[in-house]
Amino acid sequence: MIGWRPHTTSTNTASTRLRCVLPMRYLASAGTPGEFADQSQPGRYSVLVAEKAYSEADLDLATRARASGAAVVFDLCDNHFLPRDEDRKDPARRERLARMLSLADVVTTCSDELARRIDHPRVLVVDDTLEDWSAVKPPGPITHFRNFRARMQRGARLVWFGAGGRIDPPFGLVDLERIRPELDTLHKRLPIVLDVITDSRDRAQETLRGAQFPWRFVRWRLDTFPHMLARAEIALLPVKIHEFTVGKSANRVLTALALGVPVVADPLASYRPLERFVRFGCTADTIEAYWRDEAARERDVEAARAHLKLEWGPERAVRQWSQAFTEARRARG
Repeated sequence: MIGWRPHTTSTNTASTRLRCVLPMRYLASAGTPGEFADQSQPGRYSVLVAEKAYSEADLDLATRARASGAAVVFDLCDNHFLPRDEDRKDPARRERLARMLSLADVVTTCSDELARRIDHPRVLVVDDTLEDWSAVKPPGPITHFRNFRARMQRGARLVWFGAGGRIDPPFGLVDLERIRPELDTLHKRLPIVLDVITDSRDRAQETLRGAQFPWRFVRWRLDTFPHMLARAEIALLPVKIHEFTVGKSANRVLTALALGVPVVADPLASYRPLERFVRFGCTADTIEAYWRDEAARERDVEAARAHLKLEWGPERAVRQWSQAFTEARRARG
């Protein structure tokens, strides 16, 4: 039995879904049962997975599970080694992080770049599990309109989606703010409408205050998100690359492509393996050229979805997590 200990059990949190709930489900279907770890029964598990979880209660569970013979896998899909906003209120956070690292037989993470930044003898890359969006049907052709002239009058329907993020370290809506001048320039040449799918109306309004193009806040909800995203013609995924964002996974690019939405992004390392399906460079020129080339967008999405079906199905999650568990048990002895 695998015990899964996410830092939150809310399925509104992407890492809980992609690095706990979905792997647990797929592994169970493949014959490896799992459950949310029971604090009172640490001896129940052959492997304990702590997903970004290193509170005192998490450390206590990991210590007792290890004493009962379990292997411990510590899963990190963000760079928690950098100073964070919450350190002012929780100065012991980094000390707890170090303690969980010392308890871990294996550390799993979401990207090669983040793996290079983790000081542990056994670090394995386990990709974010791709959510199954097959039941979500795009609302028609990418263009949504019957003829080019009608689309020109309406303009381009763009979308940005992601967490509101923070300033320290900077990620999330600050990246959209960075390309706002490009979108202002684009709107002078090609009318655009931008949907912003995120968790904070206030941050969205602050980010786009003074924007010279129409935009709409769409509150992120798991049940409506895929349908709202699938309406767009292009997803914009700008990322300023620094020590926090460099280790991010390709999850947002994969999600957009899986839902049939072409992508313009910045060249994050984890996006590079998908570059034949994506346009890099969130500039007015790049976005406009891609929007006007409908055939290229359709080709890219069709090829991407075929690739995802072949390479990113449940089998990938089962294979990678099973390897991590095997390595953790071997290290445990």
